[in-house]
Amino acid sequence: MESMSIKLIVLKSGENIISDVQEMIVNDQVIGYFLKNPCVVRIKNIQIEIENENNKTIADITLNPWIPLSKDETIPVTSDWVITIVEPISNVKNLYEQTINRIENDNN
Repeated sequence: MESMSIKLIVLKSGENIISDVQEMIVNDQVIGYFLKNPCVVRIKNIQIEIENENNKTIADITLNPWIPLSKDETIPVTSDWVITIVEPISNVKNLYEQTINRIENDNN
């Protein structure tokens, strides 16, 4: 397993998942990913403002556990279900880290 850190993943189902991601490797080939504490990113009320030729996007974002009824913290996903993996914007990454910290504190 190799660490990839916090990434935003788009699945075939159309879901946007943010998670601490590690590659699942067999015989030097990536066959999937381990998602630790995955959360679904939901975006609502997107607004785009134009200020001095700089586009500014404002959106309400919520994060919810991806599979809330599972007690597993790490969930395997096969690579054929992943469309793309990208770097999340700083605000979303910070929100994810705060959410995970809050969940871990609630569980202790």
